[in-house]
Amino acid sequence: MKVVETPRVVENVYSLLRGTLSKERTGFHLSDALYCNVKTVIRKEGRAPPITNEQVMNYWRGHAMQYYIHREEDKTYEIDGVTMTPDITDRFKCGLIEMKCTAGAEKFYPPEIDAHQIRQMMGYCKALDVFESTLLVVFFTKYPPYMKVRAWKYNFSMDEIDSNWNEILRRKKIIEDALEDKGLPTEVIKAFEPECGYCEVPVICPYKEEK
Repeated sequence: MKVVETPRVVENVYSLLRGTLSKERTGFHLSDALYCNVKTVIRKEGRAPPITNEQVMNYWRGHAMQYYIHREEDKTYEIDGVTMTPDITDRFKCGLIEMKCTAGAEKFYPPEIDAHQIRQMMGYCKALDVFESTLLVVFFTKYPPYMKVRAWKYNFSMDEIDSNWNEILRRKKIIEDALEDKGLPTEVIKAFEPECGYCEVPVICPYKEEK
């Protein structure tokens, strides 16, 4: 028996996944207002380089886990020019569910009210005209069983949902103004401080020396 490693097959897999996972969506999506707006502007201008193999694997893991769990047709909503596609609605008879996969420690969960996961759930609540959402988190661990699932239910007030939506629209305008002026956002907004470490555009980000 002769065994020969075939890197070309691996590269073909990366290429296939990269084409599937890194397609730029048309319009303005809720996530565009949640993560680094400099990255959003660069990406929407078509200047973002291809995602790395490491990023491909990270996205693939999350997408595969999410697809296996809910396997339902995406339902898209649009309010004030913001497109939203909730992860799970009524799959487990638990209403609205936002799913996250992370290698981060459990000590960071549940996140605080101003975290991007919370803003995302409140955005979906706005779209579905509901007041509660469940955050379902799959933790990837170093030890068996290598995965752990936990969930938290959040109940929001109308004031919280409306205030969050006003902030989403404010961030949307900052991005749209930057695109119109062919410049940078007047205010840099990130989802979380270490986000630069996961950046898709570090080689062309004008703020890379400040990180």
